[in-house]
Amino acid sequence: MAAVYGGPGLCGLFWPRGRRARPDAAAGAAGHLYAAQFCPAGQGLCARLLASLAPDYEGFELRINNLFGYATLDEAGLREMMEEMKRDGVPINGFLDRCRITITGQNITIGVCHGTKFLQEMQFERLLAERIAAHTGVKPKVTLESSVGEAEQRQMKEKLERKIAPPVVKFEKKNTAPSIKVEGLDLTDKPVTIFHGKMFTPKTSPLKDLGGEGGKCMIWGDVFFTEVKGNFRKIYTVSITDYTGSINLKIRAQEGEDCSKWEYIPKGTTVVVRGDCSYDKYEHDYIVWPYDVLFVERKKREDHAPAKRVELHLHTKLSSMDAFCDPGGIVKLAHRMGHPAIAITDHGVCQGYPEAMLAADAIHKTDPDFKLIYGCEAYFVDDMIPCVYGVKDEPLNGEFCVFDTETTGLDPGVEYLTEIGAVIVRNGEVVEEFDTFVKPGRPSPPRSPS
Repeated sequence: MAAVYGGPGLCGLFWPRGRRARPDAAAGAAGHLYAAQFCPAGQGLCARLLASLAPDYEGFELRINNLFGYATLDEAGLREMMEEMKRDGVPINGFLDRCRITITGQNITIGVCHGTKFLQEMQFERLLAERIAAHTGVKPKVTLESSVGEAEQRQMKEKLERKIAPPVVKFEKKNTAPSIKVEGLDLTDKPVTIFHGKMFTPKTSPLKDLGGEGGKCMIWGDVFFTEVKGNFRKIYTVSITDYTGSINLKIRAQEGEDCSKWEYIPKGTTVVVRGDCSYDKYEHDYIVWPYDVLFVERKKREDHAPAKRVELHLHTKLSSMDAFCDPGGIVKLAHRMGHPAIAITDHGVCQGYPEAMLAADAIHKTDPDFKLIYGCEAYFVDDMIPCVYGVKDEPLNGEFCVFDTETTGLDPGVEYLTEIGAVIVRNGEVVEEFDTFVKPGRPSPPRSPS
């Protein structure tokens, strides 16, 4: 223990942290100086005291614990404690710069202009009361309150509402480029869309020429199929054709990478691709790994004939192994080319009618004169084999009988009649009817083929 003198009205004791330590370098490297006086010591006085003691106690960490009576605490001493809290890392910077302090006995009221809620949430009242108790031995009641009146608060709120935020400047990646020319393609003047990668000047090769050792390539094609495989690291496949050949574009997504845009490329989109061509041992075919992809728009085919034709023999994809065109799409194409009508004549089926009808209904909203002809390329029996006997020329507005029979089977040599129905038609109207069951003479099968 060592006695020190810090100036008029202040004396203190120096206690090394170790119990058996001495007030010299052998005592260790830390110690506290407890200074007792009748009023709070200013920061300047404490600093001068530490500076005067430093040469005599080299190697020690000196710290002054300023102890004084609570009755001597005033506004200046309280502000000094708040500065001390700032130096100790308590986040109160700015909130207490112009605060109003009122000390009434053991009740201390601090009025702040802003940040009252924040200070209360960080329990500033409790921290300040404990700090005062550490210096004076008395723990007062500290209360925070807003020193801003209701009128001033309302004015500040209105001012904040009137404040206009500065404009936010956003820099977006440009995904369009001027129109380009591609050999073998008749393109519109519409700007190119950069779908993936960056812009490039295309010098394309036909798909039929890809192969061999592979390598870098530039190609174009129309998209006709897209597919995605895998769960975590997905592989996207986009199939394209330039009508000399076809090839798959393959994209392997890295872990966490979103490449879903490849899955939703519309069919019929024309793409110009720059990438690497290589042989894929899993597909057992050549593929292209794209690193630059452009979307371009081709000019639509036009019919410039002065007199438009009407197609009366047309197969769609519903004609098995005979056509690929979509019923609705081909109807819209015929109308766009100026044809007044079109016929659908699939092989023995009528399943293309609904799609064609919906397309025609949409066209009729703007062009009610367009006509859709429903047809079919039907199948008949060999007309060289007679199937009707007793042929006689009679007018359709005459009188004749129409009859129908049901049998136990299809072989007329061994099967029997089960039912006969007939009507008499005169002048295009049914004038008499007849219907009867016939006992075949043997049990009918559960499901009669007739």
